[in-house]
Amino acid sequence: MTMALVGLGLVLVCTAARLRCPWWPLHPLLFVSWASTPLRLMGPSYLLGWLVKALIAKYGGSTLYNRVKPIMIGIIAGELLGALFPTLFGAVYYILTGRQPMMFNVIPG
Repeated sequence: MTMALVGLGLVLVCTAARLRCPWWPLHPLLFVSWASTPLRLMGPSYLLGWLVKALIAKYGGSTLYNRVKPIMIGIIAGELLGALFPTLFGAVYYILTGRQPMMFNVIPG
């Protein structure tokens, strides 16, 4: 119960800080998934993305930020397609053969 209350407190404090201070870097959803396996596996990627965005915004300004945005959207779209194609191929394989395809994990584990 104590940890749930601490988590609730952190979410509320981060929510208030995010609404009142535009420079606040932490999103309150961080504490909702704090101890989950996906965050443990993908957390460094999130931090790297945040660091790249912060450095581009700080040193390149809005002009560079807007020029780099399509590249970043392309990276995200490529990641999504990388997970979508095996799913579609698995569905086609099942339709054609009637057998379940090998399992595909988006999050390695």
